[in-house]
Order: sequence, then structure tokens, then C-alpha cells
Amino acid sequence: MKYRSLLSQLSYYLPLWMLAITVLLPSIVFAAKVSSVLPPDLSPWGMFTAADWVVKTVLATLALASLLTWTILVSKSMELTALKMQLQHNLSCLSRARGLKEAANEPDICGVGREFIQAAEAELHLSADIVG
Repeated sequence: MKYRSLLSQLSYYLPLWMLAITVLLPSIVFAAKVSSVLPPDLSPWGMFTAADWVVKTVLATLALASLLTWTILVSKSMELTALKMQLQHNLSCLSRARGLKEAANEPDICGVGREFIQAAEAELHLSADIVG
């Protein structure tokens, strides 16, 4: 009875094993053939020097684009940092001023802060007849 159960299980699993061997064996043999064809130098520089001229051109263009992108990022970050510092300085000067005339006479205010004061003065001049 036990042998019959074992035989039925063997007859069930044997086709699955045969299918697995049939599917996996060619890929194992192909992988062994491919590994013998690979170039010995798989470093990034070795792969670059072994590449075709089209691949080298694409990689050089990507490197140049990356360098340009990082340059723009760094320069814009420095520019925004300088503008932020200038705005903080203008804000501290404006907060110390007691009125618009005193803020307009402040020589340390420059850039957008100066334009803000000039726009406020122009609006005050245009609204002089309404204010009275």
C-alpha cells in the first residue's frame, strides 16, 4: 500500500521535474557560454573604452549635461542665498524705521526693498486726494 502511494506521487512529480530540467538546463548552458564571452575588464572605464563610438558619444553628452545641470544648480543656489540675505537685511532696516519717510531715507535698503518703498510712496501720492 505504501509503495503504491509512493509510486503515484512519483508519477505525479516526475513530469514536473522533467519540465523544470527541460526549461532550466538551456539557460544554465547559455549562461556558462555567455560568461566565457564577457570581456575581462568590467570597470566603468574599461566598459567605456570597449564601447562603440555611438555609446561613447551618448555617455559624453550625458556627462556634459550633468555637469551643466550641477553648475546651474550651484549658481542659482548661491544667487538665491545672496538674495535671501539681502531681503533679511532690508526687513531688519524696514522694521527699525518708524515711518515711510524714515524708511525712504535709509541708505542701507536696496533692491526689492527700495522698490517696495518707492511703490508705497507712489501709491500714497496717488491716494493723497482720497486720504485728505
